[in-house]
Amino acid sequence: MQLLKKLQGFIPQSRVKGLLADSIWQFSEMGVRMGLNLVVGALIARHLSTAGFGMLNYVAAVITFVFPLVKLGLDTVILREIAVHPEKSGPVLTAATRITSISGILGAAAIIGFAFLGGHEKDLTWALAVGALACIGNPLGVYYGVLRANFHSGTIARFRMVLAFVFAAIRLGLVSAGAHAMAFVATVVAEEIVSNVICYILCRRYSILGTRDGSPEWKARVKPLITAGFPLMLSFILIGVYSRLDVVMLEHMRGMTDTGIYAAGYKISELWNCIPGIFVGTFLPHFAKLRVSEPEAFHRIMRRFAAGFFWGSLGIVLFTVLAAPLLVKWLFGPDFLAAIPALRLHVLCFPAVCMGGLLGHWYILEEKPFHLVFASIVGLVVNAGFNYLWIMPYGAAGASAATALSASVNVVAPLICFPQTRLMARTALQGILLRIR
Repeated sequence: MQLLKKLQGFIPQSRVKGLLADSIWQFSEMGVRMGLNLVVGALIARHLSTAGFGMLNYVAAVITFVFPLVKLGLDTVILREIAVHPEKSGPVLTAATRITSISGILGAAAIIGFAFLGGHEKDLTWALAVGALACIGNPLGVYYGVLRANFHSGTIARFRMVLAFVFAAIRLGLVSAGAHAMAFVATVVAEEIVSNVICYILCRRYSILGTRDGSPEWKARVKPLITAGFPLMLSFILIGVYSRLDVVMLEHMRGMTDTGIYAAGYKISELWNCIPGIFVGTFLPHFAKLRVSEPEAFHRIMRRFAAGFFWGSLGIVLFTVLAAPLLVKWLFGPDFLAAIPALRLHVLCFPAVCMGGLLGHWYILEEKPFHLVFASIVGLVVNAGFNYLWIMPYGAAGASAATALSASVNVVAPLICFPQTRLMARTALQGILLRIR
């Protein structure tokens, strides 16, 4: 009840229970996915061995590089635009789907070209080509933002939970059948496409697509959408590159076995990374309005989020560091024991992930996307440099240390370098020091 009263201070009472319910559903989905990814992923790793698991994660890393380019940042732009101007959703969505249809085809072609012209082994070449098909379902991905902007995050979570069980069962069947790594790549592609299709179907069901009468008004939205999305796209590309650069560099410098060991470590560590996204993403449409209508209340809630994110993340780091031997041995088996140091070092980036998620959404609300770009460039340079120095002597542990260091620099750099971020830095610091009133 106390939580309800506090939330009603900055969110309309009619929406508080709905937002809390959405958050509960999203955390339920997260819990289900965490459990399934942990158990099923470990069984897949045991089945494929370190080299096969390394190949699976190498393909995922390459797709991660391309996906932001394919999305063009429009899923985030659409959420902001529709939350603030719902009457414009029809033309905005028409323009966004046509833009992303083209970018999806180009993205798939880029991955296929890299697969066949990159000098890879045959199995890896075809696995990359299969993974490229995930880009084809990209135009429907914008509808995820539409649902979030219209406060249907809980509905998405329920459907995605069911989807997680379905594909977990499929993957377990593939493990039992002794399937090749390429089959597991295909399930990743299928799950991405089906998830996007479900988002589109839900938008139609709730009649939240706006008026799409075929008028040429959508053409006037193309340039503003691309202009707004470009810095976000660039930032997300850079984030994707530096967050998965270690996987690619490990494969080229140490081989698939070290890549598989590293993947086992970061798979456990990254299970926590969805927590800040759920919290901030659920309330983002109201944050967008609150920042304009009640700036004092907005800054107060930002301080509270910063306090919860920072101190909560430290608790998760401590738990993971202590439980690392048990988690790795129980989940992945004796072949992956070398992943224990990698896990302990990689999870140190979690406080930065939490604070970066909060500040990153704030940059978007303030229409300062180039601060995200700057942060991503700095993070990429730091990550690449320390990966180069540490991968050869330390392997997976060196890559994990480089990731933790670069994530921290990524968060701090724009707060130090730009005068426009001083208020954000002060607000976040006040939250960390528990000065939240």
